[in-house]
Amino acid sequence: MEYFKITEEELKKEKFEDTEIKLINSLINKELRLKELEKFLNTLHNSDLAKKIMDFVEKISKRKRDSLSRNIVGVIGGYYFTNDYKVIPMKEDREIWGINPEHLQDMVKKNIRVIGVASGLNKVEALKIAVLGGFINMLITDEMTAIQMLK
Repeated sequence: MEYFKITEEELKKEKFEDTEIKLINSLINKELRLKELEKFLNTLHNSDLAKKIMDFVEKISKRKRDSLSRNIVGVIGGYYFTNDYKVIPMKEDREIWGINPEHLQDMVKKNIRVIGVASGLNKVEALKIAVLGGFINMLITDEMTAIQMLK
């Protein structure tokens, strides 16, 4: 799952040195959640650098999350999903108890039945994305929602 990517240009704009950029990129490539990243940074002897990195990562993460949030159409198991089938944790700094939507997609690909249960005209877009994105392959809903989904 991709939470966010940080480009070298963004890092250079923030006046990070090359060694700091390598450190940040290695942390991001490990896909550390913010809580794990903060724990790691607290072990650094240079607390100014740790704070600078954490502040920057939080700023970038928030900006990227905010830009993605405009496309959020629904929630499955503690994760948002967007109209272009991306999966975003509801909050990066906490444990999420629920089924990861990417796991649901794997199950659907293996033809394992994954049933979604929802109703209401306000959920039509989210349900369409859940089906088209391969998060569910069976749906239990009311008649009006089903009719709108078929349009």
